[in-house]
Formats: sequence, structure tokens, C-alpha cells
Amino acid sequence: GMSWQVGDVITLELGTRVQVWSDGNGEGENTLEDTDSYLAPDEEAQEELKDPVSRTFTVVGIVERPGFEPYYSGAYLAFTFLDEAILRETGRVNAAVQLKKLTSSLYDWSVGAAAAAGTTVSYHTALLSYYLLSSRSGVVTMLNSLKTILILIVMLGSVAGIYSSFAISVSERSKYLGMLASVGATKRQKRRSVFFEGFLLGIVGIPLGLLVGLLGTWVTMQLFVNPVLGRALSGMSETGETMSMRMVVSLPALAGASLAAAVTIAVSAWIPARRASKITPMDAIRQTQDVKLTRRQVRVSPLTKMLFGFSGELALKNLKRNKRRYRATVLSLILCIALFLSVSAFSIYLSDAYLFSMRVDENTADIQVNLTAEASESEAVRQEILGLEGITRWTEYRGTTTSCYLDRSFFSEAARQAADQSYLPRNEEGQQEAVLIVTLLDEETMRTCLRNAGVREEDLAEDGTHPVLVENVFRYDDQNTVHKETLLNLQPGDTLNVSLISYEGTETTTGISMRIAGLMTEAPFGWGLQEQPSTLRVYTTAEVHDNLMESRRRQYEDLPATLYLEAEQPLAVYEKILALQKENPAAISYVYSAEAEKQQMDQLLLLMDIFIYSFIILTSLICVTSIFNTISTGMALRRREYAMLESVGMDGKQFHRMIRYESLFYGLKALLYGLPIGLFLMWLIYQVIAQSFDTGFYILWRPIGAAIVSVMVIVGLTMWYSMRKIEKANIVETLKDENI
Repeated sequence: GMSWQVGDVITLELGTRVQVWSDGNGEGENTLEDTDSYLAPDEEAQEELKDPVSRTFTVVGIVERPGFEPYYSGAYLAFTFLDEAILRETGRVNAAVQLKKLTSSLYDWSVGAAAAAGTTVSYHTALLSYYLLSSRSGVVTMLNSLKTILILIVMLGSVAGIYSSFAISVSERSKYLGMLASVGATKRQKRRSVFFEGFLLGIVGIPLGLLVGLLGTWVTMQLFVNPVLGRALSGMSETGETMSMRMVVSLPALAGASLAAAVTIAVSAWIPARRASKITPMDAIRQTQDVKLTRRQVRVSPLTKMLFGFSGELALKNLKRNKRRYRATVLSLILCIALFLSVSAFSIYLSDAYLFSMRVDENTADIQVNLTAEASESEAVRQEILGLEGITRWTEYRGTTTSCYLDRSFFSEAARQAADQSYLPRNEEGQQEAVLIVTLLDEETMRTCLRNAGVREEDLAEDGTHPVLVENVFRYDDQNTVHKETLLNLQPGDTLNVSLISYEGTETTTGISMRIAGLMTEAPFGWGLQEQPSTLRVYTTAEVHDNLMESRRRQYEDLPATLYLEAEQPLAVYEKILALQKENPAAISYVYSAEAEKQQMDQLLLLMDIFIYSFIILTSLICVTSIFNTISTGMALRRREYAMLESVGMDGKQFHRMIRYESLFYGLKALLYGLPIGLFLMWLIYQVIAQSFDTGFYILWRPIGAAIVSVMVIVGLTMWYSMRKIEKANIVETLKDENI
């Protein structure tokens, strides 16, 4: 109803808002926050402005209501210039700091600066988390440890793949290297030829890899990340703006990737280069570098012949004939298994940690709606909400929350231990500080609670003893095992004495007593179990509430209501209530949907999975390429051997059986070593995550099953492809070929 315009000069009274009351017991006052609702005058209490000071302002602009000003606030936000010239030496201001360079040292610096100024410091934790900066060093350590583990696994996989390529290249060119040695090539020259091959590979491969990586990142971001991110964060922006990621090319990151690739190539080429330098002309002619046989080396267990027959025995001997190539292939398979299992564990365990932190259970309501007590239309809006189609269950809460002290003798042994472990505060007399919530429920929910507690409705009637129902249970997590522990060592009929705390310059207390009419072992629908023994919830009638909270000047008719709703289609009901909130902002102060948040959470987890499984696919391609290259080249080098077997009478059926057994032995050997290594990496990643979120270790059977099937399929398809090429070759021409 104000008619201020730009240019108006206005005079305002500035001071401290206080609630003042007077009754038969005396007078008193409570300080009000700026965001507290305006208190209309009544016969006993009213709101006043304490120590007012007149100030004159000129209106230079009018803005929309900021998002951080509550609808129910009794004060409006106004903004003016902070003139340092007129500040008193003892004046206090809020300072916001933006740093030129963000490092972990900001925490030490800010704490020191705050201590020097005699004040406290807070952080924009949501922003800093994107820079992997957090005052919770355990979370940062967890993420950095996971990053290190994954980088090491990828580098090992890359080294194995590139090493296999160089080793095969040296094997293929052994005659050529021997010829060079026969005409005077030194060991150093032969070694440098392999390193130069690696240098050429890096010159071409590293720039192409960077370009493909940047292109793949951009395509992934445009096609997958931003659409998912838009769905995940929809509704978080009050202006309706769409949030998205953009790709930023970091030169230090590109330089680091190039250096890592160069080191990987150098390490991969080192062993083949040494082998190449040692090849002599006679070794090259005899082909003794790659195949050195003794009877003992190719000996096969009689059990193998009994289980797999002659074809299986021959297949295993073929693998033992060239242990280097066999080991390179098995190593690539092992690293592929380890990589897949470790990254899958990272995704699943981290997702479970996020779900664990949400604390969602069957008692969680689909929708929560907070109604204000001051707006005249609140009751009409309440009726409209409860009349919405699809609501299957609802609970209404009204109540007063206040701080208090309780004697520790009231608490159970489990509650005292949990309080000690959580370092909950006590006063000088050793009493435990707690939060007292005096709650009123709707009639139907209250009857349900009374029935479950075995209490009659008339037992809660006010008789001067202030009868209440006590929620005598709390949730306690001990090494990820959720316990329902007893809160108080009291029985129905006992008296609970509490000292209410008020802060008015100095701490004062007011003693009240309540008679326990009954004990509840479950929380009503909508509220989860309290997770600390520092919260005491009691349920009673409006009359008892008003008598208990008389010193707080809180009456039932002044209490805002909270509705917890269960619906058949939660999101549809949630959208309708949001529309009602826009139409009645003074009546509805807050709307929350657990289902909507769960959907956002699912989208964020999907976003994380896009990054993780893109990473799995790219790195698995390294391993698969190495496996394919090693197996197919190895079989190509053995074409004369296969032609010889065919020439002495091995038919196609026996030949196919031998190749299938070779595939089986490759896969079994890789799984024999790869699965234990993968399980160890799963456990290691769990231990890192458990530093911040202990969800309990369990074996991921689905990824293990997928790894087993994938290994067999990869090896089988590679052998099948190579075998098809061998079958097309002419026996005579293959036996005459001296280049293989």
C-alpha cells in the first residue's frame, strides 16, 4: 500500500524489534529477528521498536523482492551505500571477499583474518566444492585419492597396450634387425630405432589424441551432459533460467596430458628397445628370441588332456611356446578387468554414499508444505491443499521449538554414550543441552499415536500436570548399522523436569514440568526418527501447549502449520501446490517435494555416470585394442604353424576346437588374476569413500558378471576374426612364406 516513487525523501525510525508483554506474572520482552513475522498488538503482548534512531533517505530505485527475503518477514529489505567515512571505529560490517587465486591456503588465511578482526568467517561452500576446495579436508582427500587411483590404473593400461604393440613390432622385425646387425648396426642404433618409432608415434598420436579428446568432450557435453543437467537443476533457479556447462580448454591440463602420454610411450618402448638392441644375426635367422622351447616349458598336466582332449593339450602348448606374447595378452586382459571393476565400484559406491546421506526411508513424506499463521487466507489454502485429488495420507504439525537443559539422569545409557561421542554441550551443573519440540497433531494422526502408545484421549486432558506423549526413541548409526535406541529412562506417570533457555543479553532459564502420559516408539508420518539424543519431541493438546509455552508467549492460534502429504502422483500434486504458492505467497511460505529432489538426484547421478562410463569406454578401448592387436598379430605370425598342422591331417573341426580352447585359456588365466585384483581395488576405493561416507562394503556381483562375460566375448571374437583370415590362406603359399 505504499506509494513511494523514485526521488522521494523519506524518514524512517531504525531500531531493534522486541516483543513486549505484561500479565499477572510481570513484564518481559523478547528480541525479534528482522525476518520474524510482524506481531499485531493484543491485550497482553505487542511489538515495539527499541532504541529508535531517525534516518532520512532518498529513494533512488525500486527492486523486486530478493529471493533471500522470506514472504512472512515483518521487515522489508532496503539497500543503501556503505560510506566508510561515517563508520564508527567500533562499527561492524559484513565483508565478502573474492580471491584472485583459489588454493587451499584460503582457509588458513581467512581464519587468521577473522581472528584478527575478532569475528567469524563463513564460506561459499557450494562454489568452492567445484574447485575441490573444502574445509572438510576428508572429502577433498577422498576425491584426490580416488583420482590418483584411477589415473594410475589408466596409465598402467596404456603402458600395457603400447608395450604390446612395440613388443610385437620388434618380434615381426627380428630378421630385419638381425640383418642390420650383420652389416654393422650397433646396439645403440637398434635401440634408438625403437625409441624413434615411439617418438614418431607420439608426434602423430598425442596431437590427434588431444583433438579427439576435446571433440569428444564437446559432443558429450552438448548431447548428453547439458540436457541431463537442465533436467536435474530445473526448478532450482527462481528466474527459470536454464543451467548448463560450457567447455573451457585448459592449457596446463593439455600440457599435463601430453606429458603423461609421452612418459607412457617412453616407458612402453623401453623394454622392447632393450630386446631389439640384443638381437644378433644368428638369433634373428634362427628366430630364437621369440620362441625358446624345452620339454619342461611346454609340459601339460595329464588332467588337461583328460578334460580337454588332444586339441586342448595342443592349445595350451601353443600358448606356452611364446610366453611373452601370452603374458602380454593376459596382462592386457587383467588390466581391462581391473579398470572396469574399479571404475564401476567408484560409480556405485559414490552413488550409494549420496543416497545414504539423503536419509530417505518409508516414513518420509512425498511433499511438505509450510503455511503461515498470519495470513487470513491460510485456512482456505489449507483446505484447498488437503482437497487436492490424489492425496492418500496427510499429517498436520504445529508446534514450538525451544532450547532447554535436562538432567543427564533422565537419559538412557545409549543416549548418554551417543551424546558423549557427539560432544553435545552441557551447562556448568552438567545438565545436557537439548532441543524441546512441543508439537500438536491433527486429530486423526493424534488418535493413531495414542492408540499405538496405549493411551486414552482423556489421559492428555490438562489437569495441571501438563500431560504429554514422549517420542522415546532416536536413530543411531554405529558403523553403518542403524539402531533404534531408547532416549529416556522414564515410564508413563513419571514427571519430566526441563529448564527452558532464553538469551537476552545473559542466559536465563525457566523451569517447567511435564507428566508422561505415554511413550512412543515410532515417529508420526512425515517426520523421520531424530538422529541425535539432543532432540526431545513431545506431543500434546493446544491447552497444554499454551500452558507450557506461556513464558515464550507462544499460543496455539499463532502457530504456523506444516503439512506432510503422501500422494499417488507426487509430482503432479507438487506442481499444483507450487501454483497455489504463486497465487497465495503470504499463505504458503515453503514447499518441498522429496520425489522432486529424488528425481533431481537421479539426474545428477546419471550425469556422474555419463562422465564415469565415458571414461570406462575410452580406457577400455585402450585395453581392447591391445588385446586385439596382440592376439591377431600373434595368430598371424603362427600361420605357418597352422598350415603345417593342417598339412599333417588336422581337420577344420579339430582346428576350431583348438582355437576355442586357446580363447578359453586366455580368458581363464586373465580372470584368475584379474578378479582378485579387481576385488582388491573395489575394497580400496570403498575404504577411500568410507573416510567420509561409510555405507558398508559389499561385493558388486553385476559388474563382476559383466567383466567375466566381456572378457570371454572379447577374446572369442578376436580369435574368430583371426581364424577367419587364416582359413582363407593357401597351405602351400603359407608354408613357403619366409616373412612370417
